[in-house]
Amino acid sequence: MLEAPLNESKEETISLLDDFVIRLFHRGSVVILIEGRRNSGKTNMALKIMEICYNFHIIDLFANNEQMINPYFPIEHIDNLEDLESWSHNQRGKKLYILDEAGKAMPRRSPMNKLNIQLLQNFQTLRHSDLSLIIICPHEKYIDSASLGTDVLDLRIQKRYSFPDGNPNPKIALWYDLLTNRATTLTGIEETSLRYNDKWDCIFKKDSVSKIPKFKDEHLAKLYSYACGGLIKDIFRDRSEFHYISRKYLKESLEKERIK
Repeated sequence: MLEAPLNESKEETISLLDDFVIRLFHRGSVVILIEGRRNSGKTNMALKIMEICYNFHIIDLFANNEQMINPYFPIEHIDNLEDLESWSHNQRGKKLYILDEAGKAMPRRSPMNKLNIQLLQNFQTLRHSDLSLIIICPHEKYIDSASLGTDVLDLRIQKRYSFPDGNPNPKIALWYDLLTNRATTLTGIEETSLRYNDKWDCIFKKDSVSKIPKFKDEHLAKLYSYACGGLIKDIFRDRSEFHYISRKYLKESLEKERIK
């Protein structure tokens, strides 16, 4: 892999980032994976790319699953696959969607959950609707590789650089273009001017709120959320509650079907 030397020239690196983003998106719809540990600047990098796409009129429509604070251009909030598909297919123009905390949406340890399967089936279809995706996670190992293989990705951005004291350095990123097989180290990456709630829980689910059925029993609602691809740790108090509720309703369901 080729690697450009670290250069702290602010003007040069920002124009280089602009140039890289413009060249990348001129290929058409792209899928980008941004990975790095906490406070490494992953979300900042994604929003910086979004800003460049807006400022240079590369993309027409924008959305993400984050909570934005008074953005200076329209950014839709979409937190489920059904609404993302509807937005992609029904809106004209080039679109960009940022999926933050993707490890929750398509976890590696649950490769056959419904959301993983739907994402796998729809990634390529969504690209035909002029949709580009930026996917953020701590590391690719947290994502189901079937949903996001190298045949889907166009670019991987790694935010793994640290200061001498061990704290992450958000101003540096490795830009690895999978099409050209070339890696470049970008430095002096500025903060985005887009503000967002960094305490917001960036969920992404399969169905829109209007499609999720209501249950009188809270336990059934939890089981339904789990059946639709939710994680045990996000739905249940602990694993013992999950096992208790699962056994309870499995027993009731089997008794209803029992031959008398």
